[in-house]
Amino acid sequence: MHKLELLPPTNVDAFTRLGLAIAFELDQQKLEENYAELQQKTHPDKFVAADQVTQALAFKHNLLINEAYNLLGNDLTRAEYILKLHGIIVNQDGPEAVKPDLILLEEILEIRSAIDESSDPAQLKNFATENQATQQATLKIITENFQAKDFTKMAEQVIKLKYLVKIAEDLKLKQARI
Repeated sequence: MHKLELLPPTNVDAFTRLGLAIAFELDQQKLEENYAELQQKTHPDKFVAADQVTQALAFKHNLLINEAYNLLGNDLTRAEYILKLHGIIVNQDGPEAVKPDLILLEEILEIRSAIDESSDPAQLKNFATENQATQQATLKIITENFQAKDFTKMAEQVIKLKYLVKIAEDLKLKQARI
């Protein structure tokens, strides 16, 4: 039987679960290291000879660690999560969710229309390059908003980022078909 005793997981945020400070910009190496260390300590395979309760706890710990890692490892989901921690819901349906403004929706519609009308691989590549640059600029603004603790402005940019990520995914699919 394994000597490490597992306690029931505590209800903490994903940053705390992975031993990180709440921040939009993360040290990816630290995220990876903390994740690997926690995975090693709690992986269910280490508890195959343990009783069922300990096995279940190991599974639950491992599940929560994986969820936290996946959540924090992605810029968009990390930003959405930080906003949620501050009581702001974005990119979801519901009466309390922050909605995109009309100007952003018009911009996105214009971009999507141009992409839909294009079948030129060079033009699609240009769209992808422009979209990537816009994503990077948006991430910079999100970082600045987080540092200034302006979560309302951060929410607006996170909504924009969601659309930009979707456009990038759609562009990749269209480029693969051409």
